Amino acid sequence: MQLLTFMLNNVRFGIPVDDVESIETRMSVVGVPNAPAHIEGIVNLHGDIVPICNLADYFGYPKQDIKNVIVASMNGMKIGLEVESVREIIDVNEKQVIPMPTIMNANQSCFNDVASYDKQLIVMFEVSKLMPQSEQQGIKQLIDDANKYKWGEILRKLPRDPRKPICGNTVANGSYFNLIRESLYAPCSTICQTNGGPSTAGNCHPIEDRKFTIAELKRITSVPDDFVLTGTFAQQWERLGRMVPPIMMRAISSAIRENILDKL
Repeated sequence: MQLLTFMLNNVRFGIPVDDVESIETRMSVVGVPNAPAHIEGIVNLHGDIVPICNLADYFGYPKQDIKNVIVASMNGMKIGLEVESVREIIDVNEKQVIPMPTIMNANQSCFNDVASYDKQLIVMFEVSKLMPQSEQQGIKQLIDDANKYKWGEILRKLPRDPRKPICGNTVANGSYFNLIRESLYAPCSTICQTNGGPSTAGNCHPIEDRKFTIAELKRITSVPDDFVLTGTFAQQWERLGRMVPPIMMRAISSAIRENILDKL
């Protein structure tokens, strides 16, 4: 058996060569609505829409310095796996493969065995078991939506300066009502609760052809970086769109105190 080895969080992993489609350098991705938190976005790779998975985030590792993306087949679906670095292709035989030692149990179904090679243990990585079926179905829907709504193509049409919405009647399928590219030099437009959906209005990055990420929306709405939001991309966007920004609430409460309560 041949394994392509890679590093992540100072651990050496091996993925069967038969599951590998290609090895790429780190790519600029297009953020899309409804993506799971660990999916960075999508890329158009040789005509195929490929979702990019942040493996470090998925496994709960600290942020990594990503240099490579391994494009692999996950039950017939292409997925890009962000890794720290790709190392080499090695040959291992059945005698070198042993069950995962209990002490190394990572509580991940994709890690069942390890290979002993050159006095090191290499964690064998099964792409087909990386995610439960429900998540794989969600990613398949993400790819279908990206193909249907042509996200990259639509966002590239957005004017950069001055800010101007792109409306449904300017797009062939009429699916986009009010997408707008924000400016680096002006206050952000209102973050509406429904703008995180795949075919609705939305606030887009001023430079890159994508919608804002949840982390960026937190900064825009003055929500602390460590505030935990759950749910899909669209659900997290909706919660940020429904809330009153903390910095605004502070200004309102200060005005009430100074102009009303302190004068009682």
